Amino acid sequence: MVANLNRAFRDMYILTNSEQVGAKERTKNKSNYHPLIGADWETADKIRGLLGTYKTVYRGSKGPATYNYAAALNQIREGHLPGAYEGGRGGIKRLRNQLTGPNGGTNIVFDYSVVPGKMTQFLVLSYGLQEQSAWNSYANRSPSSTEFLSSVNSTREYLHGTYNVGNNSYEGLLNGLINASLYDHASTFYAASSDLDTRLAGGYNLGVEPVYNYYASTTPPYETTIGVGGYGRRPATNKRIKEYHLPNVYYLQSELNNTGSVLLAEYHLPALTLDQNIEWFNVANQQNVTELNVDRYYDLYAEGIAGLLGDSAVYESVDQVLKQNNRNFVVLHTDIDALKEDRINATTIPFYNKITIGYDAYAKTGKEVNVSILRELCADPETKDFVDMLQMQVAMKLAGDTPTRKMGFMKTHKKVNSSTDASDYTFTSTDRPVGSLYDLEELFETLMTDNQDVRIASIINNFSNGVDPLSADIEVDLSTLPFRMIRDYNLSKEQLDVDPVQVENAHIDLYEDTASSANLARVTRTYEEILAGVTAHTETLMYVVKKKHAPTGPAIQTFYISAELANDRPTVFYDTQVKYGTNYHYDIDRVVLVFGNEYKYAAPPIVTQGTNILGLPIKSKIEITNKPNVKILLLPYVDGTGIQALITDKPPVPPEIRFYPFKGINNKIKILLNSSTGKMTVPPVTIAEADQQYFLEEYRTQTGQWHASYEDMISSDGKISFRSDDPVDAYELFRLDRRPQSYRSFQGESILINPVRGIPGSITDPVVPNKKYYYCVRSIDMHNNMSNPTHIYEIELVDNNGQMFLNQNVLRVQQPKEDFMKEGRRFLYIEPSFRQVVYDDTDVGTPEITSAPLSSILGYADTDKVWGKSFKIRLTSKQTGRKVDLNLTFKNSGIVNASE
Repeated sequence: MVANLNRAFRDMYILTNSEQVGAKERTKNKSNYHPLIGADWETADKIRGLLGTYKTVYRGSKGPATYNYAAALNQIREGHLPGAYEGGRGGIKRLRNQLTGPNGGTNIVFDYSVVPGKMTQFLVLSYGLQEQSAWNSYANRSPSSTEFLSSVNSTREYLHGTYNVGNNSYEGLLNGLINASLYDHASTFYAASSDLDTRLAGGYNLGVEPVYNYYASTTPPYETTIGVGGYGRRPATNKRIKEYHLPNVYYLQSELNNTGSVLLAEYHLPALTLDQNIEWFNVANQQNVTELNVDRYYDLYAEGIAGLLGDSAVYESVDQVLKQNNRNFVVLHTDIDALKEDRINATTIPFYNKITIGYDAYAKTGKEVNVSILRELCADPETKDFVDMLQMQVAMKLAGDTPTRKMGFMKTHKKVNSSTDASDYTFTSTDRPVGSLYDLEELFETLMTDNQDVRIASIINNFSNGVDPLSADIEVDLSTLPFRMIRDYNLSKEQLDVDPVQVENAHIDLYEDTASSANLARVTRTYEEILAGVTAHTETLMYVVKKKHAPTGPAIQTFYISAELANDRPTVFYDTQVKYGTNYHYDIDRVVLVFGNEYKYAAPPIVTQGTNILGLPIKSKIEITNKPNVKILLLPYVDGTGIQALITDKPPVPPEIRFYPFKGINNKIKILLNSSTGKMTVPPVTIAEADQQYFLEEYRTQTGQWHASYEDMISSDGKISFRSDDPVDAYELFRLDRRPQSYRSFQGESILINPVRGIPGSITDPVVPNKKYYYCVRSIDMHNNMSNPTHIYEIELVDNNGQMFLNQNVLRVQQPKEDFMKEGRRFLYIEPSFRQVVYDDTDVGTPEITSAPLSSILGYADTDKVWGKSFKIRLTSKQTGRKVDLNLTFKNSGIVNASE
């Protein structure tokens, strides 16, 4: 079922070039004049306004959405009536009521065709008898405008010139448009929901998974030294330590695998050694660095960062260095293999957030979705470097500031409200200028002028050997750039370096060489396709991941990651610069290329008239030039509040428990407790009321179901992972001297046993001989996480006239299902109305007592009676959106009050 509804479960953005969004009513004119004279089409291209070949906005039952007027016209011409409906005050009801009329039912006053020429295309407008009928069909017209276009001169002046109707003068539709550039970048984009269920139902392999591997038993402890969040009962500490102070696994493991004595990148040194406040390297000079290999890295780091906290001056200095070298990162397409999962030994990392940006079947939209221009460029050795340089140019712009250049778009957002009901969605449409980073052709001109291509290439190439702030040829101090690169050091320097000549190669392939597989003609719409409402081809260039502490807060780190252009595998990024128990929100944007159009009406229309005006139309032939226009835009990829992640360790598994009698003693037993190892995924078992909130928090963090309630978890048989990933710190023993009905029977009967960490726990418990006692126990680890309880043990110390022995059995009880039923009488009451229950003797007369009365005997004769009919009443939860249907049948039972 989910596979069939994938598109319905996506949060969808339809971006329409706002210059090509036209009016719905097509009647914005002065009173007493024809609607098509002096019309304000609300679109830059009045020819398209005249023909209705644009998009408009309708306010339907699901909210306002962009609507393809051209597609509706085609439906009418094919004999179908479009069903778009706009209700409410000011709505124009059915779209078909707006369009139906003469001229094939379209009520459009010109027919058109597009014909090819040697160098350009031509738009041919036809005005004949059917079109005259459409012109005259408008009620809002003056007598002087009737059949105004029936002559060649009037038609020419109406399209391109100046004409008079009555005492008013008007400009032709093409006035001001001849040789003026008109743009169309109408596009469709699909955004992932911040809700996990909706993402999964939509087929997204996109998410952030918090992973806790083990407790780093360093001195001082690593995770408490760097600071933890205020999750649960854990206090927040050491907020001075920023995320960019923490180790970056890509720096760390690349240098661990480095067998040479020269650092792979000079900026690795300050980042890994806290600006040489950790003795992990033996530094002879910047060109001769070897690892000491004496202590574990996290031991050295924890000791080093703790020492810095005591010296504010040194700390501030280190902070500035790490802010430059260990905060924001760029991963270009050439380096994308550095993020392969098999390159990183994740088991050596205490904890991290695993960011997965999986292959998205809808990463390309619009015309020719099976074609990828970027993939073609990457596959060609003569142009692949251009993609890296384009990504670097974009990263530098985004890292410098937020794009101030905006491009006019109308945004329609389809918001999916349910992960189970494909019909539950809403539309919103707003003017939404989006961040326009570059016009690709203008960017080419910039890159190929004043050695800008050499400058960008030099930035990338200098990162291959680390930062060289003395590179005179690029006139920039690379050490001041607000990001560093994560490079694929399995490649040689020659493979990592880029050649600026490839910028010109890419320009030739894209714009000039028609035989090239990357030529833009493959994905550029024809003018006729623009008129038909075909959306522009789009491709994703890279992703921008912003890590925040709060959904609306500032980014604390930013990662610029190339899209996987060469194949369809997912991209995985290990974010190890995170703190335990801290909420992180990951906003993910994407940089997209929209392969739109720039077209011009290049010459005044040529208007001709047939020899028989009654049989042949007046025709106007307008020359058109149409070429690709590629915009680079920054758009949201995750809708809403981003993807939330919280690192916590797993609760421990239940402990081991042993019972021993004392020799010759009949009134006490010894209970020994020890931690267990292993992992399991099972439903949580609650004892106290407070356990519900604790296990709900664990369920949310482990599954990403941040909006789930405890009722949702239980009703869906939700499971939690338990694992021995850090030391057990205490045990909670429960005892009853009566047979328990369930684990809930132990509430309020706990005994806390808190031995020295790493030492088994024990307790001597007083008992009465020949009496049964019931025990269970659970572990509490050093993070205050608690396990499920053990089995319930039935223990009896038998004293048979001095012969003493211990009876021990396991009591099997079922955890009771939560009862979430509540009385609803005071919230919901359903009964027939007075008109349905009154006895109307005027209709049936006096019934005979010899037979039971019919149900339909009640109710006035002129009433649509409810008796014997079935009704469905649907209740929807305001909190969860879950629906409950009540199927009711009204029967005359003869009982006055069912509660009596």
